[in-house]
Amino acid sequence: MLRSGDSITGNVVELWPVSPTAIEPVTEPNTDDWISYYKYRIRPNEIVKVPIENVVHFRLGLDDHDMRKGSRRSRH
Repeated sequence: MLRSGDSITGNVVELWPVSPTAIEPVTEPNTDDWISYYKYRIRPNEIVKVPIENVVHFRLGLDDHDMRKGSRRSRH
C-alpha cells in the first residue's frame, strides 16, 4: 500500500497485491493484539515489519491452526 504524505495516516493512493506465501500476520507476545504487524519476506533473508494500518487483509476460508490466516486447502 502506498500513501501520500504520512506513511501511516496519509491517503491511500495505491494498493499492491502480495502473495500469502510472502506475508503473514504476527502477534507480539504479552499483548492483547489480534495482529501486531505483518512480516513481509522481500527476499529469503530480508524481512520487513509492515504496520497493520498498511495492510488490507482478505482471507479465503480459515486456517484451523491459526485463525488469523486463510485456509491453505486447495479449492477445486
